[in-house]
Amino acid sequence: MQTPVVPFFIDQVYQGFATARGLARMTADGLTLEFEVKDAVVGVLRTGPQQVHIQIDQLDRVELITGWFTTRLRIRTRTMAALSELPGEHTDCIQLGVKRQDRENAQALASAIALRLSQRRLEELGRGPDAVT
Repeated sequence: MQTPVVPFFIDQVYQGFATARGLARMTADGLTLEFEVKDAVVGVLRTGPQQVHIQIDQLDRVELITGWFTTRLRIRTRTMAALSELPGEHTDCIQLGVKRQDRENAQALASAIALRLSQRRLEELGRGPDAVT
């Protein structure tokens, strides 16, 4: 089964003067975020499509957080550098907004990445104590 592509948004880019909209997908070696930043004032100025790839060994955790009114896909990385090319202010964690109709796909994506991370950690444990980070 192919993992879903999840549309997302990032509000409050550049202190609220812009928003980002994009797609998140799992690849063979990590997570790819493709997005475009658009100004929030007039809506005319926008960047071209940009792509950021986060290697699986840079990911620490991906989880879906659902509330009454919001759904967020929280991506936590092992280094700050993994998220440095994404718009907004973040260190080792970014929260991507997900619309209600995309919750199921977002949960499938988070579960697929969690499974891949677990498999990787089991492989590291099988190699011995020096391989575990």
